Amino acid sequence: MGIKPKICVPLMGKDLHELNALIKKLTGATFDLVEWRVDGLEVTPSDQEFLRILKDLRTHLGAAPILLTYRTALEGGNGDLDPEHYCNLLKMAIQSGCVDLLDVELQMIENHYVLMNPCLLECKKRGIELVISKHDFKGTPSLKVLESWADKMRYFGADVLKIAVMAESKSDALKVMALSELENKKSPELQTVFIAMGNAGLITRYAAEFMGSALVFASLDAGTGPGQMPIKQTSDALDLLHQIMGFEN
Repeated sequence: MGIKPKICVPLMGKDLHELNALIKKLTGATFDLVEWRVDGLEVTPSDQEFLRILKDLRTHLGAAPILLTYRTALEGGNGDLDPEHYCNLLKMAIQSGCVDLLDVELQMIENHYVLMNPCLLECKKRGIELVISKHDFKGTPSLKVLESWADKMRYFGADVLKIAVMAESKSDALKVMALSELENKKSPELQTVFIAMGNAGLITRYAAEFMGSALVFASLDAGTGPGQMPIKQTSDALDLLHQIMGFEN
């Protein structure tokens, strides 16, 4: 506690033109990094087109870090790439030199470890932060299950543990907050992003600093996750908590 989470703005344009329009809307906004949701593209790009878009984003965003994410349908996204093409896309991103953080889904690593492991190793080699993620849009599993996900992420070498689950009640949100307390004690050197999605889980976004979260996702237009707040509201909420909790600047 005491370190304000970074504000990450997802960009989910259907093509380069729409992505550039979203980037223009970032002017004057308070944010720290952007997430390019590649699965937001209307048409799966060729390798050359993917790299062209990524390099254009890098140019337009300047020094702002880029988190690259291809969210599969199994994890609540629009992506339908098979494991081999999913891995190839990640490899291109890693080798492009344009990406600062890379999201890799836990289920992909578990189910296709031989295929995915070179990507994990290459992230370490190139100094790209590895975000291993797990999402459940149907509900909030037991704390034991949540801990088992975090343990696997740690085992596979995550720099950032990201777990997002759908909260149906206050107790679900408290369960996610309890997870943050446990995991931050287990591995204080690792970063965590634990989110209870939906209205019942809003407290986990507002109280991100209290939970020790490294990132808070804030929407530019339509949010990419249930309960995601607009940038200004997110920034104001984080500033207010930081102040009233007496955290050091």
